[in-house]
Amino acid sequence: NVAIRPRTSLAICKGSAEEFINNVSPVLETSPARYYVLAFTSFEYSDESAETDVLKFYTAAQSYDKDAVAVIARLKDEPGDIEINSNESSSKNTKAKGLSSGGAGSSDDGKEAEFIGLAAFRGGKMVGEISPDLTLGHLMLTNALKKGTITVPDAENPEKVASITLSPKKGTKFQVAIQDKIPIVKIEIDLQAHFESSTTTTDYLETQNSEQLKRTIEQEVQNLVKEYLTETQRRFIIWL
Repeated sequence: NVAIRPRTSLAICKGSAEEFINNVSPVLETSPARYYVLAFTSFEYSDESAETDVLKFYTAAQSYDKDAVAVIARLKDEPGDIEINSNESSSKNTKAKGLSSGGAGSSDDGKEAEFIGLAAFRGGKMVGEISPDLTLGHLMLTNALKKGTITVPDAENPEKVASITLSPKKGTKFQVAIQDKIPIVKIEIDLQAHFESSTTTTDYLETQNSEQLKRTIEQEVQNLVKEYLTETQRRFIIWL
């Protein structure tokens, strides 16, 4: 439609877009329009999605200093966990839930709608996918993070985990220096971490435990960002 509104949400469908739309019949939401609004605004509280509308997509696709991304939508025949395909383990679990709200997008024949992961573009052409376990890294580096969650080893018992919610404190900063004709990029990510829960009774009010938790979070974030950069360059980014 040539009169499409610039704030219209955009998703890249795996498979037939017509089949996806026809099969999505929300069982927990009476209004299909409301269902799509909730799905496409999940970036406000989830690190498995990003804000993508036609205006943002077009602007990024035409930009010289960044590329466009869009949420991936698909139909899943069997509800459940989504297996993450990654060569390295990240700071998140090896499985991630889709943005289907436990069957909120299920149709009568059992198919379930999912909005998970990102499609990456270069000059308007799709060149690859960013898996949901790396989406948090993408959001942090592009200053698009609203809120995200990671699990880290417990301060006293590494076999147990603590759940942490991350939110931006300041915008991510980049400094570039050229050494021997090679660009050296320094990235500074300033986050706020909120302790949510732990599978142990560790007292994080103790300075030793809180400092250990802080160091662990910093290391997990570094590992996630490095993995994101490594995977995206290896898989589909070609530097000119």
